[in-house]
Amino acid sequence: MKKLESRKLREHIGLEVLSVDLEDVDDETHEGILQLWQKEPLLLLRRQFLAESSLVAFSRRFGELLVVPHYMNAPLHPEVM
Repeated sequence: MKKLESRKLREHIGLEVLSVDLEDVDDETHEGILQLWQKEPLLLLRRQFLAESSLVAFSRRFGELLVVPHYMNAPLHPEVM
């Protein structure tokens, strides 16, 4: 597992994950993000500019995505609102 650099957001909640580009996450980096998320359920990853397809691909690695019917969903990726 890759050790990711992070810092506390506040004393009792949240971590900022540093130096990660979600557009290109390999298995080792994803595992590191998952480990941080299991330890601290609020993660901040600043300055991420993902295409909808990349956002969906990254998000699916955490589990099944919910499609909210009758909402302003993205035409090609209904998981994105």
